[in-house]
Amino acid sequence: MNKINGKFAPIVDPEIVLRGFGLQALKAKYYNTKINEEEQDENTPDPPVTSYLGTPVFAQLLFIPGKYKDVKGEEVVYGEIFKNDDNEENFVINTVLIDVSQQKQIIKTNIQGVSGTVKEYISKGDYQVTIRGALVSESSVRYPEEEVTQLTEYLEAETSIGVASRFLDDIFNIQNIVVESFSFPQVEGTQNVQLFEVSAVSDDPIELTVLNAKG
Repeated sequence: MNKINGKFAPIVDPEIVLRGFGLQALKAKYYNTKINEEEQDENTPDPPVTSYLGTPVFAQLLFIPGKYKDVKGEEVVYGEIFKNDDNEENFVINTVLIDVSQQKQIIKTNIQGVSGTVKEYISKGDYQVTIRGALVSESSVRYPEEEVTQLTEYLEAETSIGVASRFLDDIFNIQNIVVESFSFPQVEGTQNVQLFEVSAVSDDPIELTVLNAKG
């Protein structure tokens, strides 16, 4: 267990996550997870993206605070409830199981008298990101209420949220995600563990230029 500026960031046993989601038979990979570790040797080649697509990987995940304006135009700030990284600026979860997949955007057109279809490539499409993990308190009899509340605030944010993960960034260049759905399954026989599962898509900021048309 790591104590960080008076707060704890437990090193979660991966088996807790695997058992909690019934994935004991899963052969997951382990990525060099620490976000604040020294950068790897620049001569070391990056692993190919295709070797990780569709493969569940254990890694560290950090949520970055932010703000946005809601439908009423009021500013909403999120990420200030619980911070446990080295600088007490972000919310970090040490052991999460991340699964990334992607589906290309392709238009298929049927041609009369021709077997098969004509394919027109449009784009790569967003990455589909599934995150499974466990929030664990330092006490065996304390429910991680503060941590759950903080994670829920991030997941309910009505905007793209910033995340930091060596795995997501190094391999897929993902720094922002949009949450589509999430759940908090119960764990039998434990008081200090709360499982969570998040379904999200990658989000790349796009700058649009509006041209004023002159009549």
